[in-house]
Amino acid sequence: MDIATLRGPDRRVTRAVASWLYARTDEGGTPQFSGIRYASRLGPYECWAIFDGTTAEVADEQRIGDQEGLLEVMDTFNLSR
Repeated sequence: MDIATLRGPDRRVTRAVASWLYARTDEGGTPQFSGIRYASRLGPYECWAIFDGTTAEVADEQRIGDQEGLLEVMDTFNLSR
């Protein structure tokens, strides 16, 4: 498997990889992964898929305001701040 296959249009491949990662646990049953970070096919963006059951915190407005790249992506996709 190579990056072209993973980033290709066949979503069955990426879903199979994500399912495999989601199911990985240690000997005690604790998940080994909290999610997946990947590059978008739609531009120079970084994407995060956070698995169910993972604790995630929402950044406060001040912290978001300091991240110029994040604001650019939010504006590109018309997301509210």
